[in-house]
Amino acid sequence: MMYMVEGDKLLPHQKLFFESKKNPKALVTGFGAGKTFIFLLETFKHHVMNRNDKDQSNGWVVYPTLDMADELFTIPFLQMLNKSGIKYNYNISKRALQTKYGRIKVFSLQTPERMVGSELTFCGADEFDVETPKNTQRAYDKIIGRLRGSEKAQFYITTTPEGYNTTYRVFVKKGLGELFRGNTEDNPYLPKEYIESLKKQYDEKLIRQYMHGEFVNLKGHTAYYGFDREKNLWKKPFDVPRNLLVGMDFNVSPMSAVIGFRDGYDIIIFDTIKIMNSSTYEMVDELKHRYANYKICVYPDMTGIKRNTASAGYTDIEILQKAGFEIRGSYNKTHRDSLNIVNNAFAKQQVWITPNNEDLIEDLEQVILDDNGRIDKSNLDLTHLSDAARYLIDRELKPKQAAWKTS
Repeated sequence: MMYMVEGDKLLPHQKLFFESKKNPKALVTGFGAGKTFIFLLETFKHHVMNRNDKDQSNGWVVYPTLDMADELFTIPFLQMLNKSGIKYNYNISKRALQTKYGRIKVFSLQTPERMVGSELTFCGADEFDVETPKNTQRAYDKIIGRLRGSEKAQFYITTTPEGYNTTYRVFVKKGLGELFRGNTEDNPYLPKEYIESLKKQYDEKLIRQYMHGEFVNLKGHTAYYGFDREKNLWKKPFDVPRNLLVGMDFNVSPMSAVIGFRDGYDIIIFDTIKIMNSSTYEMVDELKHRYANYKICVYPDMTGIKRNTASAGYTDIEILQKAGFEIRGSYNKTHRDSLNIVNNAFAKQQVWITPNNEDLIEDLEQVILDDNGRIDKSNLDLTHLSDAARYLIDRELKPKQAAWKTS
């Protein structure tokens, strides 16, 4: 059985990637060029057809995070199975899928040490280069070492380019396998408004990377390029409502927070807190001192679910909850996705900073990207306040997904 693609034929780069038998192979594209759909179709093909001597397929599907895997893979893949009339059993806790054709196990690139299992007949990695080079290289080595479940065992990657990460090193520098490229504008189903919005939002380097699918050196590139003092400083009078929005970054030195509120669809950030040699308890006390009798919603660094900066029995998130604050968020977006949302919001003047917040303004102007397009954390004086603002903005101003279909 094979999943039937409705409508016209696949886009040219999708078709070339899908029909290639090279191992490994990769499709590197700009946004909206159809890599997510072809990844699903490629996985379906291998699950049904690429079987071992026991007539069973055994595959891994790998994403930067499990939350991303749930959204981009699990839900649409189960829909494909339903549409094809294939019965399945999906173990949510183990993220393991079983059909009469075989098994698929989902893994996160953030924990490559957990990628253990038997001989694979296939493995697919989507948005591979979004994760750190250290983790992608470890994952790549593990995957290649286990592709011995069948004579046609296949490893395939789909990703947007993120600097010179593992995909570049394997397919360009070492010349292994086969690399295919796709351009955002190659997809005729994308709305013209979506393409124009990308062109307006990105500078030349980012257009080459996120539209043309090119490997680009972004080292030193301004992370918050959408922010402009002339366009994003709020200089009008304002009244602070009783409902406050607080972005928070957990570090002992400094513990940082930005305080804002919604003004219609916009966000106005009017205050910041930066406490050296501090803890989450001290931040709670400072917030309650400044804003007694206000309702406070906190958008924190969600790694605080598991850790604490107070050497106490509670995690950072639990301390905030016990203080009576509402917590918004379940995980941190990737640097790329988060920065895209924030820069788009600044460019469209949906986020405003009052002039008194000079430390935050300087942070937004000075934070840069590293070799792999991630936020450069080497300057210990920077990123804390801008990270706090980023957590607030990217969760409050979620952009609408581009409505497009692929053939």
